[in-house]
Amino acid sequence: MLTQPRDAGGFGVGTTVTNLVFLVVMIALVVYLSVTHIDRIEQRTARTAARSTAVS
Repeated sequence: MLTQPRDAGGFGVGTTVTNLVFLVVMIALVVYLSVTHIDRIEQRTARTAARSTAVS
């Protein structure tokens, strides 16, 4: 749809621009997730929890 000509119902942007837009979005998402660590799931097992409470 993005790469199709306007007369064919597309946006007429072209493949190069479309690929660059998707590349920038992917890089931005990777950088965002790398900086914020929002995608990490912390799991503490019973052994780890018991060990950390025994030490403190």
